[in-house]
Amino acid sequence: MTATLQSGLFAGDATLQRAADIDSGHIVPGAIGDHVAKIQTALLFLTTSSIENTEFLEGRYGTTTADAVLDYKEEREIINPTYQKTADNIVGRMTMARLDKDLTESQLATLMFDLGERARIEGLLPFLRPGVLRMVNTTLNSLVECKEAFELSIINPMESLRLHRKNALTIDGLKRFFSVDGNNQSRFLPRIITNYQGYRTVFPRLPGNQRGINYVDFLKRFRRNLVRPEKKFLLGGAFVENLPIAISSQSNGAMFFTPLYRLFNPIEPIQIRGRAVESLTGIQVHEMGHFYFNFVDGDPRGKGPEVGLRTTGSYDIVARQATFNQRVVV
Repeated sequence: MTATLQSGLFAGDATLQRAADIDSGHIVPGAIGDHVAKIQTALLFLTTSSIENTEFLEGRYGTTTADAVLDYKEEREIINPTYQKTADNIVGRMTMARLDKDLTESQLATLMFDLGERARIEGLLPFLRPGVLRMVNTTLNSLVECKEAFELSIINPMESLRLHRKNALTIDGLKRFFSVDGNNQSRFLPRIITNYQGYRTVFPRLPGNQRGINYVDFLKRFRRNLVRPEKKFLLGGAFVENLPIAISSQSNGAMFFTPLYRLFNPIEPIQIRGRAVESLTGIQVHEMGHFYFNFVDGDPRGKGPEVGLRTTGSYDIVARQATFNQRVVV
């Protein structure tokens, strides 16, 4: 028997281990399953190959997967000289060994596919969670002052101006993401305030509804969510836009936060690459909108208050602007 597969992506998968051990375990075009999806993931991570989204969605060893396997083997000259002169498109013992070696030797891959990642994410979530309540409370206080500023515009313009200046970024967010201003605030602003009060009401439930998820488990559970037309989730080891930072699932009873939620740096495990702490706190607010209130994704700008009221990003962005005094550009 050959060595046990070591990479976080492959370790413990009986089908892949069998492919690494014996010739009869070879994985060939036409195969379907999670083990094929892992091979596809490895190829997308280690190479610039393209794999058709439908093949990845189904975990199917189709034409583009076979082409990617062949390209990988040709580039690395994976050939059994006892009976071959050229590479083939089958994943056998030599190919599994080389894929596993390449993943194991890649620092990013080691971190990306580390099964212990869930525990690190779940250590970061409570570290940032108190900021969620701070955001909600700060936003509510600001919205009340915005309402007062709108209402005082005629009877006390000086006080109205003071409150406008104090809450300028909240008012900016209301206009851009809820299409709410002084002309329609009396109809829509109370509803926005009520919804933020809903966030405060459900806040104590967060510890029971938030989960970290390592990438291997995420791949099994949510592969469908990684597939969008003409887009890939990995390219040469780099993540592209359709790999979610978090995903909410009512059927699974949780908001799942993926490895993108934290930096892949074992020395500084709670530092976030390219994402300030306020942004990650906002992501928790964002997922609360999905999970607790069935709010949807989308760009509500210019589409009217009713759209903004049911768009989860509106609540996230207005809360970030109200709390951190930074205009969010999207």
